[in-house]
Amino acid sequence: MINTQRQVLKVSEKLANCRKHGFYLNCQKCGYTHKVAIACKLRICPLDQSFLAMRTNETISRVVALMKNPAFLTLTAPPESFFLQDGLKQMRKYAHLLFRKLKRLNYPLGNWVMVYEVSKNESRYNHHLHLILDTKFIPQPLISKLAAETGLGKIVYITRLTKAGAVGYLSKYVSKGNSITVLEYVKAFMRKRWFSTSLDKKDITRTRLSKCPSCNSSGTLLFTALWTSDLNYFVNSAPTGTYLDP
Repeated sequence: MINTQRQVLKVSEKLANCRKHGFYLNCQKCGYTHKVAIACKLRICPLDQSFLAMRTNETISRVVALMKNPAFLTLTAPPESFFLQDGLKQMRKYAHLLFRKLKRLNYPLGNWVMVYEVSKNESRYNHHLHLILDTKFIPQPLISKLAAETGLGKIVYITRLTKAGAVGYLSKYVSKGNSITVLEYVKAFMRKRWFSTSLDKKDITRTRLSKCPSCNSSGTLLFTALWTSDLNYFVNSAPTGTYLDP
């Protein structure tokens, strides 16, 4: 219980300080100064939804680029089928069971990407799994029947998309906020990945801010100073050379 309280306080502090501090990078070629904010990178943070979509958009694009026939699939679970802390694990388990059923019926799957989403309706939790699959056409009645046999909910949606449409569709769910509290996040989702793909980590490494966004030059960005918009942080704990954001 004490450990949970500490984690709740730690997460709450990260949420409270999100994008209040950062640093400046100066391009030695064009002279442009870039202001970079330090984000908390938490899925439940309302300030970081666009950042999360941007961070995973590159990975989704790389996976979808390898697909020949991308299809968008949404799986649901009955609201009372399992507890909140089991939702992420169980939905992924059911998805892989569904994959095996499709392969046995001669529906081979290539690469895939999946995003987990949970929403709260009064006292009940609704679990969703949004996927992009590389597969041939799967009839709606068949996928609904197999999902029900696997243990998933009755609401199953599948449609064919273009590659650009598939990336945009899934990115929307990456950045979609989840109606859960900090305590629920700590108990159920602390240090768990909501986003997964069939590719290895070495194949989906993200590019860093190594080029100047203004002149597109490589290796010209130089750290100049820290900034903060929090006066208490500036007075009590700011390193030497830090100044308030104007």
